[in-house]
Amino acid sequence: MIQNRVQGLSNLVTACQCLLTLVLFWFWTALYQAFIPGSEGINLVNYAGYSFLVVVGLWLESVFGDRPNTSFHARRPSIIRQIPRALRQLVAAVGFLLFVLVLSKDRYLSRVFLFTFIPPFYLLLLFAGHLLPRFLARHLFRGSREERIILIGSPKRASKLRDWVLAKKEYGFHTVGLLTEDQNVPNPWPTILGSPGQLETALTRYEVTQVILLQLPEATSCFDDVLRIVHKRGARLIILNNLDEQLRHPVFAFEDDGLSFFAFHLEPLENPFHRVMKRMLDLAIAIPATLLVLPLAAVAVKIAHACQSPGPLLYRQIRAGIQNRKFEILKFRTMHPGTKEPAKQATATDSRIFSAGHLLRRFSIDEIPQFLNVLKGNMSVVGPRPHLIEHNDKFAELLSNYHIRAFVKPGITGLAQVRGFRGESTTREEIGARLRSDLVYLENWSLILDLSIIVRTVWHVLVPPKTAR
Repeated sequence: MIQNRVQGLSNLVTACQCLLTLVLFWFWTALYQAFIPGSEGINLVNYAGYSFLVVVGLWLESVFGDRPNTSFHARRPSIIRQIPRALRQLVAAVGFLLFVLVLSKDRYLSRVFLFTFIPPFYLLLLFAGHLLPRFLARHLFRGSREERIILIGSPKRASKLRDWVLAKKEYGFHTVGLLTEDQNVPNPWPTILGSPGQLETALTRYEVTQVILLQLPEATSCFDDVLRIVHKRGARLIILNNLDEQLRHPVFAFEDDGLSFFAFHLEPLENPFHRVMKRMLDLAIAIPATLLVLPLAAVAVKIAHACQSPGPLLYRQIRAGIQNRKFEILKFRTMHPGTKEPAKQATATDSRIFSAGHLLRRFSIDEIPQFLNVLKGNMSVVGPRPHLIEHNDKFAELLSNYHIRAFVKPGITGLAQVRGFRGESTTREEIGARLRSDLVYLENWSLILDLSIIVRTVWHVLVPPKTAR
C-alpha cells in the first residue's frame, strides 16, 4: 500500500505536468502569433501534433525514468533535488519531438518558437515537480485517507526506521506508537504503548489501520495471533524484511516462472544484452590500441630490453580468469630472463626487475599486450585484475568470499586500481579493500561505470599513484 501511494502520487504529478505543458504550449503559441511578425498563418493542426509529441515524450520519461527520484522529502524539501529530474524531463520531451520531426522530415515547426518555449517549459517542470507532490498529498491523504500505524518489535529497530517513517507522513501515514517486550528503554521512539500481547486493545484505542512488524515472523512470538487480530480488526499488516541481518549479507529478491527467490548478489553482466554492450566497448578500445599503440610500445620496450636485459619481448603467465578458469596472460617483460620465484609478488625495490622495467610498470606500459587478451575474449578492458592461481588460493584462505570476483571477466584495469589499490597486497585489510571494490563493480556494472574507470585509468597512467610499481 505504501508503495502504491508513492507510485500513484508520482503518476499524478506527471499527469498534471502533462496538462500544464499543454496549457503552456498553447499559451506560448498565442504569444508567438501575437508578437512575432509573419506567424499569424501557422498551421494550428501541426502545432496540436507538436504539443501531443511533447506530452508523449514527457510521459515516456516517467515510464522509463528513475522512479525513486519522483518521491519527495518531507523533512528537508528542496528544489535542488528536482533540478536533474526536470532536466531529464525536458530532454526527453523535446528530444522525442525532434526525433519524430526528423523521421517525418517535418519543417513546419518554427525554430524561434521552439527555442523560446524551452526556458519557460523547463521552469514549469522544475516548479511543478517541486510543489505539486506536497500540494496533491495534502488533499489526497487526509481525513478518511489517513493511515494510523503501530510498530511491533524492538525499540532499536524502530529507531532505524525513524527517518523513513517521518518521510511517509506526507503520504498520510502517521505512527502512533510501538508495541515491544522491552519496556525499559530510555527516551524511546516512537512512544511505547505496551507489549505485543496488547495489540488488539491498541488497535481499537488508537484506531490503527496498519501494523508493521519490524522483523520476519519466524522471529516474532505468537505471529498467528497477530495475524488473526489484524484481520479481525480490518487493519493492514506489512513486515520489514530483515533477512539480510539474519544471513549477515545483503539479499535481493527475484521471481522466475512464478517462484520467488533470494540471491546474495546483483549481477548486471548476467544479462546477455549487457554482455554484448560491454564486449562492443572492449573491441572499440582494444582494436585501435592493438593496431596503433601496441606496435609503438613494443619497439620502445624492445630497445629497453636490448640495452638493459636482452631476452624475449613478452612474458607469458597462467592467471585465473572468469569462473577461475586458467588462461595465459601477456605482458611486456619487466624482469630479467630466468628470474626465480615467478609467483612472488613484485615489490618497490625488487631486484628481479631491471631499471627500465620499473618505469614500464609504474606507467602500466607492461600491461599493453593484454589488449590481445581482450581481443581473444579471455579478458575485458575493465574488470577485477587477474591474479596467479597461487595468489588466488592464498587470498581465498584469508577471505571466504574472495572467489566471487570471478563471476565476471578479469580486466586490464578495474575499480580497485583506480581507487588506488595497486601494487603488493599482503595483509587481510589490503586484500579485503580490493575485494570490496571488485564486488561493488560486479553488482553495479554499467557502461557509464566502465567509461568512468577507463577515464580515471588514463589519468593514473599519466600521473601514477605512489602504489604503482
